[in-house]
Amino acid sequence: MKPRSLILILLIVGIPCGVLVWAAVRISRNEQIVVQQQFHDLMEQRLLDVSDGVERYFQQIEAQLQDLTSLNNPDISTLRQLGRTEPLLMQMFLLTPEGHLQYPDPVYTLNGDERRFLLKTSKIFSEKHLSIASVDTGGRHSVPGIGPIAPSGSDQVMEQAADLNAFAAQEREFAQPLNESETGWFVWYWDSGLNLIYWNRRSSGQIVGAALDRSRWMADLIGRLPDSSAQQATRSGDDSEPRIRLVNAASYPVYQWGRTTDDATEAVCEIALAAPLSSWRLQCLIVAGQHPASSRGTLYSLAGGVMAVGVAVGLLAFVLIRDFAREMGDARRQVSFVNQVSHELKTPLTNICLYAELLEKDIERLPGESTQQPRKRLEVILSEGQRLSRLIGNVLTFARQERRSLRPTFSRCVPDHIISQVLRHFHPALSTLEVRIDTRLNAAESQTLDTDFLEQILGNLISNVEKYAADSESLTVTSHVKHGTLIVDVIDDGPGIKSNDRDRVFEAFVRLSQDVSSAAGTGIGLSISRELARLHGGDVVLLNSSSGCHFVVTLCLS
Repeated sequence: MKPRSLILILLIVGIPCGVLVWAAVRISRNEQIVVQQQFHDLMEQRLLDVSDGVERYFQQIEAQLQDLTSLNNPDISTLRQLGRTEPLLMQMFLLTPEGHLQYPDPVYTLNGDERRFLLKTSKIFSEKHLSIASVDTGGRHSVPGIGPIAPSGSDQVMEQAADLNAFAAQEREFAQPLNESETGWFVWYWDSGLNLIYWNRRSSGQIVGAALDRSRWMADLIGRLPDSSAQQATRSGDDSEPRIRLVNAASYPVYQWGRTTDDATEAVCEIALAAPLSSWRLQCLIVAGQHPASSRGTLYSLAGGVMAVGVAVGLLAFVLIRDFAREMGDARRQVSFVNQVSHELKTPLTNICLYAELLEKDIERLPGESTQQPRKRLEVILSEGQRLSRLIGNVLTFARQERRSLRPTFSRCVPDHIISQVLRHFHPALSTLEVRIDTRLNAAESQTLDTDFLEQILGNLISNVEKYAADSESLTVTSHVKHGTLIVDVIDDGPGIKSNDRDRVFEAFVRLSQDVSSAAGTGIGLSISRELARLHGGDVVLLNSSSGCHFVVTLCLS
């Protein structure tokens, strides 16, 4: 089998299989994307459910705090009592309509909880985050934003004042200022993190506020989240089990549950919580590179489909190869048969032509007009024998060309002698057709070329004149040598060839007319002539002409 045929068969098998594999990969990838998107939506919904639970928790706290702060005429004893009795509260406070801190007032004696509250909230009041004006210290010990602390000479008071002044110099991040609504949340940061204040502006203009105990509301919040002990059950479970965690504004985990692992993790999705924890986020994380995969059943189905189609295409290719090999074997046997028959015919045909020429010479020696009729009949025998010899020669040459064994054999000769010899062979037939032969031969010097190539090329060209230009009046053959190239022109004034058919005539087995009444031919003569000329370093071309055909033969001389 030729390499080109083998490559073609491999492409026939490989391209469909490659397309199927590509399609299977694309389908698998698309399914993977769909599965990942479904997993993302599922995890996002899980985070939303947790976020809704957190929001409901703070709505309950807000309703409770609204009841506690809805005091029309709040007094210090009531506020102090509420701060002591309500476990959720760290401290109650009261602001005057002018923004002064009315309770706890540093001017008066404070208990330990009230002092700790003022220490933690000093930044809020000193920088007017709650729109509180500064209080004139009156020459007493100054605590920024809180007001004067009563001088008691106590080392503890002096230490607290120093801590408050030092804290006021630190730069920290604070939440949004007080808005204009009647109630709301205020967030500030102190020490271990985020702290919450709920405020309520009363009809009198006073603001009643409640600072929440951070440890208490954090404990209650975490108690509403899934139990972190459940993560122990997932240590040896599926790697795709997600980890969900609650992170603060600095992305530091506050609480987490689900799978725990030391491997690198990546966030699948995250959402922000509602106020007052709007700076906190819920994140869903999985082990890096362990995205949920598509079902194995689908992958097996795709792989099975690809294998089935591949086997089917392979079987089809096997059948095609077998049929192709069978046809190629038949073709080789046919070519071999034609070659053998041609060789078998060539020997007796050579003898027939030889003895016909000897008989022609014997007839010429006989006197009288009685030899005229036998001589004409003998000329027909010689002409047909030569035509049959050319046909056999073309078949053998074509077979050698197909086997790539056709090579020129150079020898010294005179080109004009070869051309004259070929014309003599065609003289009887052309004379019968009344075609006049004109020659202008100018290649009379000895040259090195393949005489068989030249004879076969000219024989095919002139044979076409005999077969297809029988109504031509003249045949002109010229020759000359130029720049080491033999140039031979063969010109007739027959019907010619249409311009759109001039390239096709050099293709093998192409006959321009399929009419049974037209001249017989194999359609390989011009193809062989061009191939022989190109093997000789030249070419055979058909020039444009107003009538007839004008062929130009070029052969490179060694």
